[in-house]
Amino acid sequence: MRRTGTPCWLDLQTDVERAKAFYGAALGWTFTPIGPEFGEWCIARVDGEAVAGVGPGEPRPWQVFLHTDDIGETCMAARAAGGTVTVVPGDVGELGRAAQLRDPGGAIVGLWQPGTHAGFGVTEAPGAPAWFEVNTREGEAVRDFFAGLFDLSAETMTEMVYHTLHADGRPCYGVLQMTDAWEGIDPVWTAYFAVADADATLERVKKAGGAVLYGPFDTPFGRVAVCKDPMDTVFSTIQLP
Repeated sequence: MRRTGTPCWLDLQTDVERAKAFYGAALGWTFTPIGPEFGEWCIARVDGEAVAGVGPGEPRPWQVFLHTDDIGETCMAARAAGGTVTVVPGDVGELGRAAQLRDPGGAIVGLWQPGTHAGFGVTEAPGAPAWFEVNTREGEAVRDFFAGLFDLSAETMTEMVYHTLHADGRPCYGVLQMTDAWEGIDPVWTAYFAVADADATLERVKKAGGAVLYGPFDTPFGRVAVCKDPMDTVFSTIQLP
């Protein structure tokens, strides 16, 4: 059973056909429609397992969703803790209930209370989500907001002002303090996708019409790169140790 406050799903609003072509080539995804009532929305899959939702709309950043067992209670608690509910809870057919909130640093994150759709079918396998972080100019405030909201513990890497939030002893996402180098960039969540070979994946990214913005570079946690798809949506890749 998934722990409240941990990432459980990703959505992407974009040009659906271009996204299918790109992510299929770059990450090996296949796609299945959700159902006639959801129009072009589809589920991206890795070896048959669900990893993300992709649907039509003006291209936006990847939307991370955090699991909750009671979305109404979580929204009330988020308001009391200094967050703002930007989309009130609503049903998504029988799949579940969704809402959206803005943390005290200004980044948007989704909430998901599952119905028939529990979220990720796989993580950390090649092509699947592997890590998540919120980039913010209010690192300590955002760390404390999520830690208090979901009863998470936190660790801080002082050399780069990076906070890691843990659920029951397991790291679940990071909080990155944005520096002056991020001037002009809004606070935003980032998704990392696992890959088997970082360098080969980046070649596929470029061949499929995307771009490599930074990297690859080695870290204690894996070989990382920051990329963007042909619609300019940013994501990261990581070759795990």
